[in-house]
Amino acid sequence: MVNTHPALTELIVSCTLLRMRGIIPSLLDLEQQLRQTITGYSRYLTTKDYPAAEVDALQRLMCRVIDQAATGCLAAQGLSWSNYQLAPGFYGHYDPDIYRHAHSQLLLSSAHEEITAAALTLYTLSPQPLPGSERLPVRSHVTRVLAEQQEADVTDETAPVVAAVTGPVWRWKRLALQLVLSGLLLGLLWFGCRMLQNGSLQMGVQKRNLLLLASALIIISALAWLTSDPLTANLLLAGFVILAIALIVQQVRWETRALPQPPQTAPPESDSPAPVVLILGPYAKKWFTETNYTDSARFSSNAAWLLITTPDELNRRLDYFQHHAPATDVVTFFPFLPDGHDSVELINDQLMRWTRDFAGVMAATQLPCFVAIYAQLSSELRKHSPTNTRWCGELEVNRRETRTLAGEWARVRHQLMRQDDASASDRQRAALGSELLDWMEQQQIVTTLQHIMTHSPLQLSGVLLCDYGSGFTRHGAWSFWLEERYGILPPLCSRVSMLPLPVVRQRRSVSAPLPAPLPRYGQQPAWLWSLGLVTLLLAAQISVAGWRGDQQQRIYARTIASLQVPDQLSVASLQQNLVTLQQLRTQQAACGAQRSMLSWGLNPCHALAQQVERQINRLQAVNVMTTAATVPLFEPGKARISPQALSHLDAIAQQIARLPHTQLLIIGHADSTGDDTLNASLSLERATAVRNWLVNKHIDAARIRVRGAGAAEPVTSNTTATGRQANRRVEILLFPTTP
Repeated sequence: MVNTHPALTELIVSCTLLRMRGIIPSLLDLEQQLRQTITGYSRYLTTKDYPAAEVDALQRLMCRVIDQAATGCLAAQGLSWSNYQLAPGFYGHYDPDIYRHAHSQLLLSSAHEEITAAALTLYTLSPQPLPGSERLPVRSHVTRVLAEQQEADVTDETAPVVAAVTGPVWRWKRLALQLVLSGLLLGLLWFGCRMLQNGSLQMGVQKRNLLLLASALIIISALAWLTSDPLTANLLLAGFVILAIALIVQQVRWETRALPQPPQTAPPESDSPAPVVLILGPYAKKWFTETNYTDSARFSSNAAWLLITTPDELNRRLDYFQHHAPATDVVTFFPFLPDGHDSVELINDQLMRWTRDFAGVMAATQLPCFVAIYAQLSSELRKHSPTNTRWCGELEVNRRETRTLAGEWARVRHQLMRQDDASASDRQRAALGSELLDWMEQQQIVTTLQHIMTHSPLQLSGVLLCDYGSGFTRHGAWSFWLEERYGILPPLCSRVSMLPLPVVRQRRSVSAPLPAPLPRYGQQPAWLWSLGLVTLLLAAQISVAGWRGDQQQRIYARTIASLQVPDQLSVASLQQNLVTLQQLRTQQAACGAQRSMLSWGLNPCHALAQQVERQINRLQAVNVMTTAATVPLFEPGKARISPQALSHLDAIAQQIARLPHTQLLIIGHADSTGDDTLNASLSLERATAVRNWLVNKHIDAARIRVRGAGAAEPVTSNTTATGRQANRRVEILLFPTTP
């Protein structure tokens, strides 16, 4: 679980208390508190320059989640939240469909990690499905939304290149052929292996496998070199790779076969006695005493728990263990209840008073101490747990090192926050548990506990945090602080019950070490390492070939895609593109003619050559019309068509009319008389003038696109009047379309 902004943490705590069916003293105060928190968090996101649409969608999500939690909490108490809905305060009216599927897609596909993390947290805390979430696993939903967006971003220009190399039909056909040929090859070699095993030729398994591998390599290499079809050569090489893997697996299984083992004697039982845990502290007598029982001993989790209520009782217990059971592990258990008293002052006073009463008894001994904090931190109902508890930390009696309270505080906080894929209860426990730890630090309770550990023989060995789901029968200092901070009190239980105890961990030591077991596996021969080395070399060669083929494919794909922009074509660029593609075709033909031994069937030259050929055919099918060698079409510096050129344009219009299944690109040109800005504008006006003239000749305007090239593509020199006249021209490209 990632660290969150304090305002978002406050929302999680409020939602947790509502999910726990907490008590709300004032609905109006709670509504105002929630509005301030949501407004503060939205203002914080706005200051970080996040998109306004994402901030608004997250604000809507916060309102919806809190409204759902508050509605469920008040419904259980026979009340209604309808008059205190959060949406009217932000949007001026109540909208039952305040949160929609589009908001879900916007948040979960956001490029900002903080926005997405906050949305995922709120989705997890939602007690009912929100639009667009469908209560799917959060990560699966995010993956689906992002995948849909990435699929929508694929451009049409690069799709043919990818389809040519990784088309599903071509891929599955190739895979089927590989499996068939590989199966036949493996069957043949297995038959030969069986003949060697049953014949008179005797040799070791390692040598036989190596001989088969070398023979297969020689045969397949010869067949691949002599085969003119690159696909067949690639399939033969794939069969060799499968064969090598199968032989290595067989070799490893034979060499690591189980050997007979002598019977193992059972390990001796540990002779260490069960540990003893002494329950101390000002809250021990009230919360750990069973009704109608005079004995204060309890037995739980392979340990004996003894309740210590007076200094004399502690003195007697320690004296008994010292004289009659010196090998017994004795630790102390110090429970702390944040709601044990009505105020923090009373809590600190009780802790200090208990320390003064027991200081004289504990002065002569050193006792490991585990501090346990009991509070209700989530709304989780644990049906498998009769005590409905969840512990953070463990009680290990063999732990002898002394720890600091600050270090244990940081460890518990880290353990609460470290869940990467946390459930709603984990997020509630992390938020409310962190608030509890901060509250104990702010109220100097941690300082008081540190004073007890520093000025007494109690040595801190660990801190445990108990999420006690059953709750307590009264409110105390912690609950009153929650009411003041969030306007909600934790729920109460109907009866007083004895608090649960944690599981005790003990490292047991055996009286005598076990005899070392015999080796289970056989010797690893040198042939096995040789086969492994050959496999690694082959894998490295295949990886390099695949990487080089992928890089080559990417380079050619970008080159071909750059030549597929029809709006940037002209007569000169069309000719240049054809020259470039013909050079690529020559290179791909030479690459595809090479034997596939070095590429291992991963050479994309053949597929790319087909793509280049299709692009050449597409460009050669473009019809070209130009006015450079005809009567001047325009006067210098003007975009009006000359009357002398109308007859030539009529002939062009007739040719276009005979080609209805084409798209037209009209490119206007200018001479170099003016500056670049003037020439660009003038060339575009000339192309537009020809377009308008063709439209008047009943050519569909939807078929025509125009572009101005300025003076960038002259057909001759601009130093003479004749050259400038030829450069003041219009070119028309006709792209065939599917009828």
